[in-house]
Amino acid sequence: MPFDVALDDDGDLPIRTRHISGADVVLQRVGIRLRTFLGEWILDQFQGLDYLGWTQQKPPNVVEITNLVRREIETTPGVDRVENLDGQFVNVTTVNATIRITGDVILVGEEAVAILAAIGLTGGNSTPAVISFQRSGAIAAF
Repeated sequence: MPFDVALDDDGDLPIRTRHISGADVVLQRVGIRLRTFLGEWILDQFQGLDYLGWTQQKPPNVVEITNLVRREIETTPGVDRVENLDGQFVNVTTVNATIRITGDVILVGEEAVAILAAIGLTGGNSTPAVISFQRSGAIAAF
């Protein structure tokens, strides 16, 4: 069974570490992958999502972005499949756009976890995605 160190709310290592395992590890890894900019990781410049490129698209291609998010989730170890993934524009102005992606992540072992990702396409280098997961009545943000 895989285990890892739980990250804090900012994605950093906390002062007092604790270990997580099972579905918590998988969900943390999905969250990390969805927050990684394309080219950010020095060991693999092709890893990550092209948030900066998406800000240049007017209007952004929601279907393409949703499919890339799906691929990023499905290729995470511990994820079996993604179902009912849907992307739509919310809060669209001439300067800002937010794409809301919802769906179900089916983990190995058949646990279903609802995902909500709000991707802000405002430019800049701030964290573009806010991701939360809902499992068994509890909401976990990674």
